[in-house]
Amino acid sequence: MRRYKKFAGLTETPSGRIMIGHLMIVSGPGDICYSLAYAGIWNYSDIQVEAKQILVSFLDRNLF
Repeated sequence: MRRYKKFAGLTETPSGRIMIGHLMIVSGPGDICYSLAYAGIWNYSDIQVEAKQILVSFLDRNLF
């Protein structure tokens, strides 16, 4: 069973810009763990949908 946790919040880019987004932590086989991050500056609803699409795509391609 693939498990993941999804966190929402603000992140700061190296240039100092503040963005809102999601950090997704996915457990893999054994002690492997993956982190996926997606953030933006526009519509939060779009950011949520795009972050979920990234997570689903990652899970579909990585059949543990």
